[in-house]
Amino acid sequence: GIPEALYVPNLIGYVRLALLGYAAWVELSPGAFLATLLCSFILDLVDGPIARALAQTSRLGELLDVLADNAGRSLAWLRCIALRPAWAPFGVFIIALEWVTFLSTQLHSRGRHWKTARLPGAPAA
Repeated sequence: GIPEALYVPNLIGYVRLALLGYAAWVELSPGAFLATLLCSFILDLVDGPIARALAQTSRLGELLDVLADNAGRSLAWLRCIALRPAWAPFGVFIIALEWVTFLSTQLHSRGRHWKTARLPGAPAA
């Protein structure tokens, strides 16, 4: 088969991250910024179903998906903070909380899917 890094959903993840990188580094008008962010979010809606339909689910895909999700939300908050500096304390708190949550769930999951990993002794859902 094809290498995991070249799975279609992972290619979508790379495109999402490239769109977000573009939106972060290029001075875009508010409309172009929102359009770029929206493209990334729309791609987020299709990568999972495509992965399941093509039997191309992977740990790399999971990580790319969550990285792009967090990066997109962080970028949106940073743009809001740039437009409304008074929002900085709240926005920075939300950004930090999301990344700490990402790191803790990824470190705790130890290879299992992060949505199903539980802390030792935690009750079953």
